[in-house]
Amino acid sequence: MPHKATQFSVTLRTEPGALPRLAHILGAQQFNIAGLMVDKGAEETIVRFILDPEKDPKAVRHFMANAGYTALEKQIFVLELPNHPGRFDELARGLTNEGIEIESLYVAAGGDGQAQLAVSVDENRKAQNVLARIAENERAAA
Repeated sequence: MPHKATQFSVTLRTEPGALPRLAHILGAQQFNIAGLMVDKGAEETIVRFILDPEKDPKAVRHFMANAGYTALEKQIFVLELPNHPGRFDELARGLTNEGIEIESLYVAAGGDGQAQLAVSVDENRKAQNVLARIAENERAAA
């Protein structure tokens, strides 16, 4: 079943030390990262991270602003599904067929045959139902 999480997106200048500085301040504040994606460009690096769900997003927002970072905040969905060929196609088509656009997606596949997906979409209400249906279909097929 998908659960809601908060994703923070921070844009850094692409320069030596920018990413380690962010990593250090997050760790120093005991912010445990549950998901992470880094996309390095020529001039800017976009860092998207999901914190441990027990952490209050307000605390993170406040801290990031005080540390001089602009962090965009978005509600996303995290779900665990069996990892197999065609999984991305099923997910993308399932959302698109309902008129839902994927804004970001990152996956971590574990050694146990499961994949944990973090997906950001343009229509959360519709997506929650579609993602729950996809997860339920997988459980029924297992």
